[in-house]
Amino acid sequence: MLIIQTCDPYRYFPLFAITQPTAARFAERHGHTYEAFVGIRRGHLPWHSTYNRILLLHDLIARGVTGWLLYLDADSYIVDLDFNCADYLADKQDRSFVFAPGARDPKPWQVNAGIFFANLSNPLCLEICHKWHEGFLTRVSDATLAANKGSFDLYPDDQQLLQETIEHGGETLHKSVFVDVNQTFNYQGGRFARQVIRAHHSSFEDRLASAQKEIDALLTPAAAPGVAPPSP
Repeated sequence: MLIIQTCDPYRYFPLFAITQPTAARFAERHGHTYEAFVGIRRGHLPWHSTYNRILLLHDLIARGVTGWLLYLDADSYIVDLDFNCADYLADKQDRSFVFAPGARDPKPWQVNAGIFFANLSNPLCLEICHKWHEGFLTRVSDATLAANKGSFDLYPDDQQLLQETIEHGGETLHKSVFVDVNQTFNYQGGRFARQVIRAHHSSFEDRLASAQKEIDALLTPAAAPGVAPPSP
């Protein structure tokens, strides 16, 4: 399985530097491939990197990459380093994507794009990725990006584009998507992977501190009773 993460080199990079080791450690432990892209593929503001995932998926498909892919936002991190993705995905081989919900009692297109699994061997996954990419190029112009001065104030953003792509794709695309409502990932208490999202924290610094505390505890081996932990 391929795991990918992406981040702008300015605003969110400090958070990415905290979360990234969990994905790299998980990939190494399970023999997965890990790739990260730091930069802004299209646009100029740090938040424009939210669209990176669309272009990265397009490039991976063009490279002929197949099989399952796990995408993680810069503010996402893995908490269960022993999680078995093959077991989790075994009964979802006919699905195009596996998402966490983006709404209560979600419809098939009301998904969260912060963490997701994409089945690049499924033609319907490729169709969604193609339409998502096409929508980004046609509905979010270079002029619009160049004129944008604010933060996360463009419509449609990457998640809205994805949701509308699935919604307008008809019943076949709707049925291809699996929405996991069992708090496996995306949630604050996700069993596999979590996000430190803006809505749950008072400031960016609070997000950094929250992620750092949990990830330090996760990645630092516990010392045996009466034994000092090893020096860094």
